Amino acid sequence: MAKSWQLQEAKNQFSTVVEKALTDGYQVVTRHGQPAVVVMSVEEFRKLKPRAQPLSRFLADSPLGALGNLPTRSRDLPRKIDLWAGCLIPASFASRPGRLPRPASRPGSTDNPRSLCI
Repeated sequence: MAKSWQLQEAKNQFSTVVEKALTDGYQVVTRHGQPAVVVMSVEEFRKLKPRAQPLSRFLADSPLGALGNLPTRSRDLPRKIDLWAGCLIPASFASRPGRLPRPASRPGSTDNPRSLCI
């Protein structure tokens, strides 16, 4: 069973706290009557600390791994999308995106190409 130590007592008898952690198990140190920290042996700590592993191994070991192979992703090329469809901008401007007319100074003006897209 773990012993509880007040902080001041643990500071004054730190060697004893460490020795008890090595022989009797973890030791709890309290501050203002509330548990604050635990002193434990490295062996106990290593048992608690999860081992690092690749994500692929983690997923394979998960309950979903028992389902077998997951569906594969489609390797089809993405469909072509015409980003200029529905806009009233002349095709000559659409073929040269760097040459779009400058936006008008007034919002909603027909000179502004952004206001012409539906």
